[in-house]
Amino acid sequence: MNDIKVMNHAADNIRILAASMVEKANSGHPGGAMGGSDFINVLFSEYLVYDPADPTWTGRDRFFLDPGHMSPMLYSTLALTGKFTLDELKEFRQWGSPTPGHPEVDIMRGIENTSGPLGQGHTFAVGAAIAAKFLKARFNEVMNQTIYAYISDGGIQEEISQGAGRIAGALGLDNLIMFYDSNDIQLSTETKDVTVEDTAMKYEAWGWNVLSINGNDPDEIRAAIKEAQAEKEKTRQARQELTEFRQSMEALASKEQEEKIARKMQKLQEKQNRKKEKKTRDTDNGLSAQEQAAQKAKQEAERLASIVPGAMVKIKGQNSVGEVLEVNGKNAVVAFGSIKTTIKVERLERTNIVPQKVDSSTKSTFVSNQTQDSMYEKKLNFKQDIDVRGMRGDEALQAVTYFIDDAILVGMSRVRILHGTGTGILRTLIRQYLQTVPGIRHFADEHVQFGGAGITVVDL
Repeated sequence: MNDIKVMNHAADNIRILAASMVEKANSGHPGGAMGGSDFINVLFSEYLVYDPADPTWTGRDRFFLDPGHMSPMLYSTLALTGKFTLDELKEFRQWGSPTPGHPEVDIMRGIENTSGPLGQGHTFAVGAAIAAKFLKARFNEVMNQTIYAYISDGGIQEEISQGAGRIAGALGLDNLIMFYDSNDIQLSTETKDVTVEDTAMKYEAWGWNVLSINGNDPDEIRAAIKEAQAEKEKTRQARQELTEFRQSMEALASKEQEEKIARKMQKLQEKQNRKKEKKTRDTDNGLSAQEQAAQKAKQEAERLASIVPGAMVKIKGQNSVGEVLEVNGKNAVVAFGSIKTTIKVERLERTNIVPQKVDSSTKSTFVSNQTQDSMYEKKLNFKQDIDVRGMRGDEALQAVTYFIDDAILVGMSRVRILHGTGTGILRTLIRQYLQTVPGIRHFADEHVQFGGAGITVVDL
C-alpha cells in the first residue's frame, strides 16, 4: 500500500493536469476532476486488476466513467499509466485529437466506454457486471472480474440510471462497485434546485450496500473498496458452500445407484451360480443327456396329466391360486376368484394350496418383476432436461407431454424444459399445458444466470 503523501501527490498531479488541459483548450469542465482525483488514483494504483502490457486481457476489471465531461480526470490518470503523452493532453477538445471532450471507447488506451449522455455509463457498468456473472458461472475463478463505475450528481438524476440501479439491486450484483461523487453542484446551479431526494436511501431501497465516506481521503476510499469487495467474497463463499453441498448430494445419490446396480448384479450372479449347480447335480446323477431328456419328458407328461377339472393350480412364476374348471386339449379354463381365464396347460402347475376367499370389495395390485426392472432401467436412463427449441407447437407439446409423464412415472422431483425466448409462443403453449397436469406442484423461469425466461423449471 502506498504512503499517504505519495497518494496525495499523485492525486494532485491528476488535478493539475486536468486543470491545465481545460485552461489550454479554454473549454471544458475542471470541477469534477478536482473532487474525483483521489478516488480514481486509489482505484488505478491499488485495486483495479488489469495488465498495462495487454489492455485487451479478457479477465481484467473494468472502469466505466459515466460523466464524460470529466474526461480530463480520466486522460490525466491514463497518461500517468503511460497510455497518453503530454502532447496528446495538450490537444484536449481539439478537432481530430485522441483526447476529445467526451471520451470514446479505446480499449488499447484503457477507455472502456464512450460517454456523453449522463446515466449511460451507469447502464454500461450494470451490463458488464451481468456479463461478468455469466462468464464466472461457466469459467469459475478464471473470470472473476470486478466492475467499477464513477457517477456524478447529474448522472444520478437521469431516468436511465434509475432503471440500471433497480435491476442491479434486484440481481444482487456484488461484483459492481460504484463511486458517487456527491458534491451538490451542477453546471449552473446547486443540485437542490433540481432534486431533494435522499440518494443513499434510494439505492438502499433497491438492494444496494451504500457506504458514505469522505471522497478525498485515500484511507476512507480504501476502506470502502475493501468492504465492497468483502461482500463479493461472502457471496463467493456462500456459493462455494452451496456447490459443495450439491456435489455431496449428487455423490450420495450416485452411490445409492451404484449400490442398487451392485445388488442387481449380485442377484444375477447368484442365479447363474444356481444354474451351474443344478447342471452339475444333473451330471453327477450319472444320467446321459438322452436319459435326462426322457426323464424330463416323463415328468412333464405326469404334470400335464395332473391338470384336471377341480385341481388347484398356479401360473408358473406367480402366487395366485385358482381352480381348473375345464381342460380342452392344450388349454384350460381356470377360475381365479371371480375371474375366469383361458390359459395354456403348459403354463400351469399343481399346488396343494387352497385359495382364500377374498372380499369382492378388496382390490389388489400386482407388479411383475419384469415391470419393476423396466421402471428401474427407465429411471437410470432418464434425463432431467428436454430441449424443444426449433420444434413446431404441436411437436413440442407432444414431446413435453411424454417427458412429463415419464418424469412423474420415475419419481423425478424437478425437470427443466428448454424452449428459448423467441416470440414467447412456445413458452406460453407449454405453460398452458403444465397448468393442466395434476402432478405438477410449481413451475417458473430458470435463474437469470442459467437461462432465465428461456427455460422453465418444473417441480413435481
